[in-house]
Amino acid sequence: MRVRAGLSLPVLVVIAVSGVGSLFAGGLNLNGVGARANAMGGAFVGQADDLTAVFWNPGGLGRLEDGEMILGASPVLPTGEYRLPELGVDTSTKTTVYPGGVLGYGHRLSDRWVVAGLVSAPSGTGGRWHEEGLAPLTFGQTFTWDSAIALVAVSPAVAYKLTPELSVGAALVLNFGWLDTKVPASMSAGPVQIAEQTTEKMTGFGMGGTFGIHFAPSDRFAIGLTWRTPSTVDFSGDATNGLAPIIGGAVGTSIPDASGVKRTIRWPHWVGLGTSFHPHPRLTMNADVQYNNWGSLDSIGVTYDNAAWQQYLSSEATLRLDWKDNVLWRIGVAYDLTDSLTASAGYYYDPAPSPPETTNILMPTADFHGLAAGLGWRGQRYTVQLAVEYALGKRRDVPLGPDALMPGSHKYDLLIPQIVITRRFGG
Repeated sequence: MRVRAGLSLPVLVVIAVSGVGSLFAGGLNLNGVGARANAMGGAFVGQADDLTAVFWNPGGLGRLEDGEMILGASPVLPTGEYRLPELGVDTSTKTTVYPGGVLGYGHRLSDRWVVAGLVSAPSGTGGRWHEEGLAPLTFGQTFTWDSAIALVAVSPAVAYKLTPELSVGAALVLNFGWLDTKVPASMSAGPVQIAEQTTEKMTGFGMGGTFGIHFAPSDRFAIGLTWRTPSTVDFSGDATNGLAPIIGGAVGTSIPDASGVKRTIRWPHWVGLGTSFHPHPRLTMNADVQYNNWGSLDSIGVTYDNAAWQQYLSSEATLRLDWKDNVLWRIGVAYDLTDSLTASAGYYYDPAPSPPETTNILMPTADFHGLAAGLGWRGQRYTVQLAVEYALGKRRDVPLGPDALMPGSHKYDLLIPQIVITRRFGG
C-alpha cells in the first residue's frame, strides 16, 4: 500500500515572508520591502535612507530625519501555468490577490541615536489552482489544490552614528507565520486507487536579527553591508486527511481523520552588499549583490500528535526540497525630474533555489527576471511613492523520472503594484 499526495507530492507542498516571496520570488522571500526600494529593483542596501532601512540595512537609519512614519500596501498578483501532456494535465492559477504592506515609525533621539520600528511582510508563497485540469493526477477526481504561507515581521531597531560618515544598526526580527494548505492525497493498493482531500492550517513564531553598517564618505557615494540571521519558525495547528480512516481499516485499527500537526521551517541567513552613487545631483545609481543560504533547507518535515498518523502518514507528508544557495543581482536608478518629483527604475535577477526535480505547483519557484518602475512626489511633510514590479519567470520543463515531484512544464509570473505614504515630523 502506498500513500501519496497528488503525483508523489507530500501532503504539504508549502511555500514561503520579507512576504510577503514566492509563487513568489526568492525561494520563501519576496523581492523586498517598500515602494521606493522596490522601484529601484531592490538595490537599496547602499542607499537605505528611509524607514525601510530597518529591513534593508539598519545602519542607514543613522541618516533618518527628526521623525518619520510610513504606511504602504503591496498586493501580489501571481499567475501560473502547469502542463503535463503525458497525463492530460493542463491548468492555471485562479485570480488571487495576496495582501502585503508596510507600517513603520522612526525617531531621532539625538545627533547619534535613532530608534525605529517596522511591520512588514517579507516572505510568502503559494498558489490556488483550477482543479479540473489537475484531475488526471487524482484518478479523474477533482480536489482543491491551494496553498499559502506567509510571514509578518515585527522589527524594533536602533542605529548609532559612530562618525558623520559611519553608522551601525541592528533590528530584532519577530516573525509571525501562517500556513494553510488544501491538497489531495492518494493511495494505491494493487488495483484499488483512492484519493481524498487533506488540509493543514497552522500558525507559527520565530525570532532573528538584522545587523547593518552604512558608510557615506561623501555626498556622492555610499556603501552598505547587511547580515540577517537565520530564523526558525515553529508552526502548529490542525490537519485533516480523508485517507486516514481508510488506512486504519486496511491495517486493522481505528485512525481518526484529524490530528494536531507541527512543522518547522528555517529561513536561512542572508547577506547583502550595496553601493549608491550620485554622478549628478539629480541622479542616483544603485547596485546590490545579495546572498541567500537556501542550501540549508533540505526538507520540511512533519510531526503528528496522533501516533497512527505519525506511523502511516508522516514519511509521505515530508516535503523534499534539496534547495541550493543563490545570489541575487540588483541595479536601480532614480532621477529627480523636479525638486519634488522623482522617477525610478530597476532590474533584478533572482535564480530559483530549487532543482528541477523538486519543483512543484504549491511551493513554486523559478528563475525570475524582475523589472520595476516608480514615481515619487515629495512635499514639505508628506511623500507619496508609487511603484510597479513585474517578475517574469523562466519556463521550467521537468522531465518524467522517479526523482521528479511534479514533472511537466511550469511557468510563473508576478505583478506587484505598490504605494507608500510617508509623513515626516520635526525639522
